[in-house]
Amino acid sequence: MADGLRCICPLRKGVPEVRIHGWMHVSFTYLNLTAMVRFIPQFVVCLLAYTASAQQSTGLLWERTLGGNQTDIGRKLARTADGGLVVVGGSASVSATSSATMGDLDVWVVRLDANGAPLWHRNFGGSGHDLALYVDVHDDGRITVIGRTASPNGDLGAPLPNADYFLLTLNADGDPLIAQRFSAGPSEQTDLATCVRLDDGSYAAIGSKLVYPSAGPVNVDVMVLRLTATGTVLWVETFGGFGYDSGIGINTSPGGKIIASCSTRSSNGDVTGYMGLGDGWLLEVSTSGELISQRTLGGAFDDQISDALQTSEGHFVVTGYYSYEMMSFGSLQPSTRVVIEKLTPNGQSIWRHDLGGTNGDYGWHIRQAPDGGYLLFAYAYSNDGDVTGFAGTIDAWLVRLDEQGELLWQRTFGGFEEESVGDIALTADGGCVLLMVASGPNAEMSQYFGGIDTWVVRLGPELSTATAPQADDQEGVRITQVPGGFAVQVDTRTGPAQCLVRDVAGRLLHSSTLAPGLHTLPLPSHAGIYMIGVQAGGRTTTARVVQQ
Repeated sequence: MADGLRCICPLRKGVPEVRIHGWMHVSFTYLNLTAMVRFIPQFVVCLLAYTASAQQSTGLLWERTLGGNQTDIGRKLARTADGGLVVVGGSASVSATSSATMGDLDVWVVRLDANGAPLWHRNFGGSGHDLALYVDVHDDGRITVIGRTASPNGDLGAPLPNADYFLLTLNADGDPLIAQRFSAGPSEQTDLATCVRLDDGSYAAIGSKLVYPSAGPVNVDVMVLRLTATGTVLWVETFGGFGYDSGIGINTSPGGKIIASCSTRSSNGDVTGYMGLGDGWLLEVSTSGELISQRTLGGAFDDQISDALQTSEGHFVVTGYYSYEMMSFGSLQPSTRVVIEKLTPNGQSIWRHDLGGTNGDYGWHIRQAPDGGYLLFAYAYSNDGDVTGFAGTIDAWLVRLDEQGELLWQRTFGGFEEESVGDIALTADGGCVLLMVASGPNAEMSQYFGGIDTWVVRLGPELSTATAPQADDQEGVRITQVPGGFAVQVDTRTGPAQCLVRDVAGRLLHSSTLAPGLHTLPLPSHAGIYMIGVQAGGRTTTARVVQQ
């Protein structure tokens, strides 16, 4: 991989662990990309390509391409108080939204307004390879960026021995306030993936670290560290056994603990319950660095947990991939499917669903929607099964689930080239923002500058996940399933209502205006799940109808 860039795309099995340009790669898979892809998610051909049919399901409010004709990688995004965004990553272009002139890849920060228009951009770094991994926007408008640096010079803080990482704080206009380098261990022996802000304003970061035991071969452990708000390392801890254990995602619980999403190939040390080959590994860590609990997830084949959240009642919801034997070319072969699983606080499964097709698909980000359901942002390699609209190579895949993890609708995003996942953020109006990176143009991208571009897409509110029959007398609308269709009662208090019907893929099947009164409308004759939405009096009443 050129210049040690890391790809955040998950990998296919069969490629041994390698190291390229000093960065660790724990790879079980390989993609037909222009470079080797890593198990520890870090480079980024990550981006969204949002198709026209997806616009029907959630409403495309705006989209924006960022970058130039070189490599421009959007890694993370954060919302600002005025409804805008800050996007960070790495750029090698000089364009309207980047001024990368210091090295082979510069830290890249772009501020967008609420309509996606660029307000300003800044580049930081030195003569080496520099990349932002995380961004945080404070209540007062300050912006904190954390990332890695391989530059012996530049404006990311005073160069220090083994200081492979930096914390940079900017004011709301992008002017630097703090630039501090820090170390997680010997140079080129650690690899940060991402970070999260803790309740006291400090930061926790997750990644992986090479371990040199007194006996036995070198192995890799999950690494978790904690930083002050100004970039001073408080502690660094490692967890794992004698195999390859990788830290991928990090979050916090309502009680303030650190939740680490990982993969393990160890059967000893901190790992208990190892099931074989590669397991998903979910850790709870205290803010002082002690391991509170751990649990392995998956089965006998390769499995991984990429993201996890904890609900207010203490349950865990995780995503990633589990592997299953599927028929391929006339024989049973292990293949991966996106997983979403809900667990009790002590790790017992409440429910589990897997999604995808036969070519291998990977869950990456999970967010809980205001109605209690979930948005899952994933990678699709399949063109069958639950995946529809696959455009080729790798597509980004947005999946909407109800509170029980049941599929409501799904949509692939992209074109013939490689599109993959960067980040997702929920918005106050019930919509979301998707960040991805594209290695080629697609029909929904208004501009493609060349090389690798970053794409930001803002989606509006979409239908909720209520199940028919549903009544809401306060809103003056009642939706009831009837044989062959559904009935809508519109109260005279609401005035005319707009009725929308969509299928599980989010395609709009019917739209009509309903006068006050009782209306009976048909559904398609074939079996399926249909979402009914009635907009009246400034409110939306929704129902899910199952046609047998």
